[in-house]
Amino acid sequence: MKPKRIWEIDALRGIAILMMIVFHVLWALNYSGLINFPQINTGFWRAFAYTTATTFIFLVGISLTLSYSHVKKTKENYIGKYLKRGIRVFCYGLVITLMTALFFKEGLVFFGILHFIGVGIILSIPFLRFNRLNLLFGIVFIIAGILLRQIILTVPWFVLFGVRYWGMVTFDYYPILPWLGVILLGIFFGKQFYPNGKSKIKVPAIPLKEILSFLGRNSLLIYFVHLIVIFTAIFIIKQFWV
Repeated sequence: MKPKRIWEIDALRGIAILMMIVFHVLWALNYSGLINFPQINTGFWRAFAYTTATTFIFLVGISLTLSYSHVKKTKENYIGKYLKRGIRVFCYGLVITLMTALFFKEGLVFFGILHFIGVGIILSIPFLRFNRLNLLFGIVFIIAGILLRQIILTVPWFVLFGVRYWGMVTFDYYPILPWLGVILLGIFFGKQFYPNGKSKIKVPAIPLKEILSFLGRNSLLIYFVHLIVIFTAIFIIKQFWV
């Protein structure tokens, strides 16, 4: 039996999906030259993009907590379960890598958000048994990632850990540090507020609750579909109306 879904988690993920779509539409229109909107890479919109990604990644940690509570009850092999899940999500990321390699001259996505989530799920396995320690680990990893971001090398050997290299160009980059720390904070939060997979907090119903929850439950499918729709629409517009 699957664990009962918690609507506010799905709804929050649904809100993040809508935020992601808004950002990607504006980014794609600017990149394609259909609008002139350089602000998309700075200031408010940069913070908007990172808030969206942080929400998704934080919810990965909470979802792992909920799932881990369930597998402990059923005595399922959780290591194998999360290895398979992580590899599957990472492979979805490779599809994005292939798409950017085929359709863009620069900005190859070699370790974007899907790549990271796949790896992050696997790396989180040994931390699932911890509770408050994840708060400490999460903060340490985030600080380490911020510090490593200041380093730029001439070789790409440590790029997965947040160390950039000269000339690096990619549209989507979420290295292990600091983002693994965000997952661990999500695990910590999940263990505090959703112990044993049940909510300790009463969240009041919000407008469009069912729609947002539906979007959240189907976030991965929407991720791919919205990218295909956006870039197909832009291609058609540029071919026939511009």
